[in-house]
Parts: sequence; structure tokens; C-alpha cells
Amino acid sequence: MNGLPGSASPEEVCPTSHDLRPQGSGPDAGPPPRPAGGAAKLPLARSLKLLETAALTVSFVAPTAGVFIIAPVAFAATGSGTFYTFLLGGAIAVCMAYCYAELGVAFPYAGGEYSIAGRVIGRPAAFVTFIMWMIQGVFGISSIALGAASYLSGVWPSLNANAFGAVLVGAGTIIAIFRVNRGAQVTALFLVIELAALAIIAVLGFSHVHNGAPALFSPHLFPASGGMAPAGAGAIFGGITFSLFAYNGYGSAVYFSEEVAAGRRQVGRVVLISLAAVLLVILIPVAAVLVGAPSLGTLSNSASPMTYFVTTLGNKGLNTALGIMVVLAVFNAVIASVMAFGRILYCSGRDHAWPGPVSGWLAAVTPRARVPWAATLVVGVACLVLTVASNLAEIVTFTGVLVAVVYIVVALAAVASRLRKIPPEREYRMPAWPLAPLLALAGTVYVLTKQTGHDLAVTGWILLGSVVYFAAFLWSNRTGRWALHDPPPEDEP
Repeated sequence: MNGLPGSASPEEVCPTSHDLRPQGSGPDAGPPPRPAGGAAKLPLARSLKLLETAALTVSFVAPTAGVFIIAPVAFAATGSGTFYTFLLGGAIAVCMAYCYAELGVAFPYAGGEYSIAGRVIGRPAAFVTFIMWMIQGVFGISSIALGAASYLSGVWPSLNANAFGAVLVGAGTIIAIFRVNRGAQVTALFLVIELAALAIIAVLGFSHVHNGAPALFSPHLFPASGGMAPAGAGAIFGGITFSLFAYNGYGSAVYFSEEVAAGRRQVGRVVLISLAAVLLVILIPVAAVLVGAPSLGTLSNSASPMTYFVTTLGNKGLNTALGIMVVLAVFNAVIASVMAFGRILYCSGRDHAWPGPVSGWLAAVTPRARVPWAATLVVGVACLVLTVASNLAEIVTFTGVLVAVVYIVVALAAVASRLRKIPPEREYRMPAWPLAPLLALAGTVYVLTKQTGHDLAVTGWILLGSVVYFAAFLWSNRTGRWALHDPPPEDEP
């Protein structure tokens, strides 16, 4: 893309300096323009340890949400084929994790996917990726909050899911503005409760086997009208977006990389460790539910599949206890997710994606804790508003499509970064290049072809809107807008 307006050469998109000045658009660009809105005056604080970062990353994924909230939507759509969808989605996730690990070590920036895309593919791709991922983030946070409230409504039928979900988001946002290592410690505590809830589901299912191996390896659909029918390849591959959404988040270690001590060396390790843990704690309980459910037809058509599973194999008291644990786990995920997407939005302010005063405000950090409070607050408020007026099923399917689109960008960047030698040297190389990114790319593209026209159309409109904004306001980086900045080196305070 070199030589095209809005694109940049390797030297331009991956500057060697870290002075937070916008980079010129070519050798004759002259002195760098004055930043629109000013650069961030304070960097983020490097105070996260390896285990704290891993706790934030796994909490961001929210494995309990994957089992209690996303899997039930998959049960309704793919029946007992859900196990295959989660298995195949896990294979794509492994390939993607290698991409995130290599690119995250090479580009340890809070902007995550968009910072990587901008330095490898070009500035237009960076902005489109940023918009897609931020919308996915807001919808994703809202969906897990709504899902927890919906599950709890099976315990307390009079509970207003939208209002309760909004309370979760609001309280989580307040904690997300704390010092980053304090937030990580809070999420680590809640993570223990989350894993306990998943362990209970696994024990409950495997100790009450009603269906056996056919429930896992002989996929069937269970229409609401009764009976059952074989689940075809189209239904199974179409349902992979559910699993992609359930596993999504192992790459969030990159968002915190500017706050991790020795972040460049640790970020790839956190990505791979987190995904390995997530695959185990989601796949095992999902398999347990399918094996142990007294009736797969009732499970697939129940208004609250997990309530049906727990109450029939356990009792109402256990269901109430698990409901509380699920709410605490989702609250944990909300905290980690608002923190993560607050970092991405902060990075967009530092890179001057918005009119001057707005960029400066979003790039603001608290002087002592050095937390991006303004960007974090904006993410939390947006999630809260969406939670008040949302439908869970529509959010889950639409969010899965956005995840797939951004995964395509990351896979392409993993290939392009090696071919273009950006950066020329790297500390970590994935063991299966180019097989891993190519398999991830092929699988994700195929999954997209199986999605509904409505979800694809909405995604297309988002893509068009982001392109129009970029063309109108960010095309020329001589204005100082959308200049991809490097943070200070790891050894600077």
C-alpha cells in the first residue's frame, strides 16, 4: 500500500522514536505537524505483574459467560451440534492466539488490533479495525451483563434484566477506573468464584450421564415443534460465531501491555496461557451439559437452558447459589472488559482520531495512578445505555460477526508482517507460520459466509461509516490526526 494516500511505509507506520509526535507522510513531508489536541502528557503506569495480567485476560474472556450465557444461545441454534461448534471454534482460536502472541510481542501497544493493523497494513485498515472492535466491545460487555441478569431472572422471575444489567455495568465501570493493579487484584478474587461455578457444572453433568457420547459426536437439532433432525455442516459452521465470541478475549493481554513490567516479553506468554486455560474451562462444562441434560430437546428449547439443567440435576437451592456466582463472575468480566476497551479508546485519543479537544480528553490519565479515566468512563456509559435497551440474542449473534471480521484483519496482519518484515527483528515467532494464520483466515471467512444477511448488512454499514469518517477527517496525516504513536520504552517510568 506504499505510495497511496492514507497509507504509510514501514518506516512511517513503525517509527523508531517514542516522542509521541505524529509521523510525516513521506520523505518530503517537512517537520511533523503540531498534534491535534495534544499528545498524552503521561504514559500509563507499568505496574502489572504476569499473574495479574493473566487474571485480567481470563476475566476479560469471561468463561462463565461462555457457558451460562453464550452456550445456551448456541443450544437453541445448533442443538447438540454445539459441541462441534465449540471444538471447531477452539481450533480457530488456537491459530488466532499464535497470531496475537507474535504480533503482541512485536507491537505491545494499548490499541491492540488497530495498532497492529495500522503499522502492518496501513492507517485506513487501522481505523476500520478500531471502529469494528470498539462496537464489538460495547455490544459484548452489554451482552454478558444482560445474560447474567437473564439467568438470574430464572431464580427471581420479577427481576428486570435490563435494569439489573445496567447496574452491573455501572458498578463495574467505577471499579475499572481504579489503579490497574488494584483492578487486577479484584478480578483475580472473582475469578476463583467463576472457576468454582464452572467446576460445579462439570461435576453435575458428568456425574449424571443421560446421553453419552452421541450427544457430543452425533449432532442433532431439536425444533420447537418436536422431534429431532441431523445438524448439517451449514448449521454447525454457522454456529461457530458463538464459540468465537465465547473464547474471544485472550488477545486482550495486548491492551494492558503498556502497563506490564517487561510487557514486550510477557504479552505473548499471557496470550497463549490464557487461551489454554479458557479452552479447558469452557469446553469441559459445555460437554458436561450435553452429556448430562435429561432431555436435549428441552435443553435446546428452554427459555433458560442452564436453569433447566441445574434444577433437574440438582435443586433450586443450587441454582440460586450458581446464579449468584454467575452474577459475580460476569461483574468481574465487566470490570476487566471496561478496563481493556478503555485502553483502546485512550489509545485512539493519543493517536488523534477525533477533533482536537476530544482526542486530548480521551488521552487524559489520572496524575497519580496514571489510569485513562475519561476513555474508561466513556466505554462504561456507552455499555450502560446499550444494556438498558437491548435484546440478548441479537447482540450475541451480531457481536460474533464483528469478532470474525477483526480476526480476519489480525490473521492478514500476521502474514503481512512477516512478508513486509515489519518489524525487521522480532522476539517471538509463532511455530506454525504461515499455516496458523492461513487456517484462521480460511476458517473465519467460511464462518462469515454462513451468517445471516441482516448481521452482515449491519456490519457492512459500520464498515462504510468508518471509511467515510476516515476519508473526510483522517486521510491526510499532515493534520496530525490518526498518527500512530509509540509509547515510551519499557525501561522509562
